[in-house]
Amino acid sequence: MARIDRVEELLKREIVQVIHRQLDPVKVGFITVTKVEVDKDFSVAKVFYSQIGSDEDKKRTRSFLSTAAGYIKGEIGRVIRMKQIPRVRFIFDDTIEKAAALVARINEISKEDAER
Repeated sequence: MARIDRVEELLKREIVQVIHRQLDPVKVGFITVTKVEVDKDFSVAKVFYSQIGSDEDKKRTRSFLSTAAGYIKGEIGRVIRMKQIPRVRFIFDDTIEKAAALVARINEISKEDAER
């Protein structure tokens, strides 16, 4: 496993810990961190997350995570010993929503075919 892969996995694990143990669950909402990608120079960690909820919930969570990113970086720096702790940037991952919509559409088409 390459160093960058190990760092991404370690960051993902620690970011999830900070989110679930130290942040207000009402402000964060119900989110799942799906992936972390670190730039080659380790300056930025893109944290992809998915969320179940209304558009308003998602907007509130996006805003809160953006505000909390500096705090999360600081907390990671207390646990992980690296020359440079990457800046944390949260990105909404809609893959799960798209997959659910696709499955619903397939089921709908299958039902229509069965009725014919």
